Amino acid sequence: MTDYIWQFGIDWNATEPTGVSYLRGGLSTKDDTASDGFVPSPGTEPVMVGDTVTFRLCDVTSTGSCVASIPYFKIFTLPAVKDQPADIDPWSSSPLVSPLQPELRKEEPPLRATVFGSTSCSWTSVPVAVANHPGRRFLLTVNVQAIGADGITRFFRLDPEMVVGANA
Repeated sequence: MTDYIWQFGIDWNATEPTGVSYLRGGLSTKDDTASDGFVPSPGTEPVMVGDTVTFRLCDVTSTGSCVASIPYFKIFTLPAVKDQPADIDPWSSSPLVSPLQPELRKEEPPLRATVFGSTSCSWTSVPVAVANHPGRRFLLTVNVQAIGADGITRFFRLDPEMVVGANA
């Protein structure tokens, strides 16, 4: 079993004309020898049954803190296996508001983002465990609504980049 932190970087200055900006993303694994306890994963890691994932949103705007709050953070799943039903939850039982909408806690002081470096603010979810659904794998998409210090609301998205679930 491996503990992961999937970190997302919100860059308030990187807006797209479509109205939805893209999140930067990076996966880290637990390593007690690292200064902050996690090291960036060198590439795509297979996140398997029994592994845990903690989600962390970080303000990585180069001009300082621009994100005031995160009112909406939701994980959408798609089947990653042909003919797999779409209505199965990839997470096992955990203390979440909703398995696909984990509650975020603002970190004071902000936690360092292993994959981005220093951040001006950060929000972290409780860890969730990958459920045992033999032969089923899931693609994850993340949608975030952020409110800036200026009161403007922006939407950010990370398209399917992580696959979780059984490898069989």
